[in-house]
Amino acid sequence: MLNHQELYEFWCRSMGTWTSPLLTLQLRWLDNPELLPISEAHHLSEPEFGISMSWTYNKKAEAGHMAWIADASHPNAVFTDKSIWEDTPPSVFNYQLFAAKRLVMTTGEYEETVFLQSDSRRLREQRYGGKLMRRLWEDKVAVDIPQWQLRACA
Repeated sequence: MLNHQELYEFWCRSMGTWTSPLLTLQLRWLDNPELLPISEAHHLSEPEFGISMSWTYNKKAEAGHMAWIADASHPNAVFTDKSIWEDTPPSVFNYQLFAAKRLVMTTGEYEETVFLQSDSRRLREQRYGGKLMRRLWEDKVAVDIPQWQLRACA
C-alpha cells in the first residue's frame, strides 16, 4: 500500500480531460522516467507516483503545464517540477484530503481546492491570502489515459 493511498485514489478518479468555460485541462499519471527530475530537484528518495497537469485556455492562445510527485517519506506533501510563481524554485504543497472527495493543497498564501461532486463533475477554487481568485466548475469529457494506468486504479 502507498503512504499516499487516499491521494492516489482521489487522482485515479480525476484522470482524463476536463473542460470549463475558461480552459481545458488534461490529467495523466507520470511514468517512472518523468518522476526522476522532480525527485532529484527536491532530493527525494521514495517517489510513489506523480501527476501531469496540462491546460490550454479556451479564449486566448496560452497553455501551461505542471507536474508533481508524492514521496513516501513526506506525508501530506507533494513536490512540483516548477513554481506557481515565475522565477522562483519548484514548489512544495501541503495537502489535506477530506472524505475522499475534497482535496486542499496549499503553498505559502496560495490555496487550491478540488471538490469531486462526481467522477465526471468537479469544482476547483483558487485562493490567495484567503481571497477567492477563481472558481471553476469542470466537466470530464474523456478518460484518455492508457489502459494499464486505468487498471492500476482498479
